Amino acid sequence: MSLVLGVIIAPVGFGLLAAGVSLGWACGTQSDDAEVFDLVAENDRFVVRYMERGTQTGDFMGLPPTGRSYEKHGFALYRVANGRLAECWLQEDDQGYQQQLFS
Repeated sequence: MSLVLGVIIAPVGFGLLAAGVSLGWACGTQSDDAEVFDLVAENDRFVVRYMERGTQTGDFMGLPPTGRSYEKHGFALYRVANGRLAECWLQEDDQGYQQQLFS
């Protein structure tokens, strides 16, 4: 598994993770950690089941910074073409995420 992660998946996966962290900061949250539970690859596609942990550090949906922590579970299906990420389908638990921040 680590060989597949390091040689095949890491260049695309870590680039995508960095993009997700940047989007989180823009939305008033900071990703502190991401844990990958499952990673399955076949042909030009791979699926990741993960959990992101973070903290609300800025304005988010009209809510000023609270310092609250959150955990957000998700699945992502990626298609790679010519060594680059070509498509992504993402499903995250946004309702659970918002309940943690707004409760």
